[in-house]
Amino acid sequence: MFIAYAMLFLISIPTLAGAMTGYTPIIDPFIRRNDSSLIPFRELPATSYIIQDGSRVNLTDNYFIGSQRLQHLSGSQSYMPVSYRDGSHWLSNYGYDISDCGYRYFSGTEPEMEHVYLLANVSSYVSQYGFYGLTKAETTWMNETLESPALNITASFLPGREQYDNESDIPYGHDWTDPRTDEKPFSNPQKRTYYDSQGNVYSLDYVISSGSCQPSVEGCDATFTKSNSDAYSTQIYNWGFSLVQATITAALAMIWTIGLYIMYLAAHLQLPLMDTPEIPRGWRAVVRLGETIRRELDSHGIDPESLIDKQPKRLVLPMTLTVARS
Repeated sequence: MFIAYAMLFLISIPTLAGAMTGYTPIIDPFIRRNDSSLIPFRELPATSYIIQDGSRVNLTDNYFIGSQRLQHLSGSQSYMPVSYRDGSHWLSNYGYDISDCGYRYFSGTEPEMEHVYLLANVSSYVSQYGFYGLTKAETTWMNETLESPALNITASFLPGREQYDNESDIPYGHDWTDPRTDEKPFSNPQKRTYYDSQGNVYSLDYVISSGSCQPSVEGCDATFTKSNSDAYSTQIYNWGFSLVQATITAALAMIWTIGLYIMYLAAHLQLPLMDTPEIPRGWRAVVRLGETIRRELDSHGIDPESLIDKQPKRLVLPMTLTVARS
């Protein structure tokens, strides 16, 4: 029975080993820049506000403030900006949900409290003084009085209440009306923009046309190109059915190994010639045969000295055949 199992295992081991190579790579969304480099989509915060004259408040001009308040996803160790949950991101244009592309924020990407504090202050500032620096009066910025006019703060798209769990997290401006046009310039999700650490701005249309799902690599939180792709060549894989196959194959191999060892022990301990230096032949074989016949007679309770000449022939011949077969 075990011999048949061992043969089947040896025949099937190439198939089992080959099937274990089908790991599923983790997929992340990437955006192609103008210089053909790829940047992970998670490295492009959605633009909330832009302070055009940031130098007035010890910032740089055209200072970007993104929607980087993060919300921990239930049952996951990843993070995702809540402002991306409205379905206006580029993946939905291809019929995918953000989770289908392995959209992940690692635990180290939570925003600094300084940025969160700045976002809240900008939201509070524009709720009092509006956008585009239209207020021609002194204003208060983080307990500092600024001369007229107000800060020139703009935006592209600001999500509304439905994208946030807490009303206090909503950045002001979704329903703001421009007094010059009586329009709401920041309520259209198609006007959403993204920006990178170099200050490049990406429109939603560009992200849609240049975005693609690609296998994630170690170090993918940094931009990589063809010239430095070797530094980020280690792909990240999901554990899938291959783990089950590996476990089953290891168990079958263990059974096969233990079975072979048991067969070896049985052969080593039971075969009579295992420790014999040579096979008996000639007169030595005759002596060995006589000793064996006497042991057989003793095992049957027969005293060979008490037998007459005709009796040993009738008793010994069957025993001799039995010994020869064994």
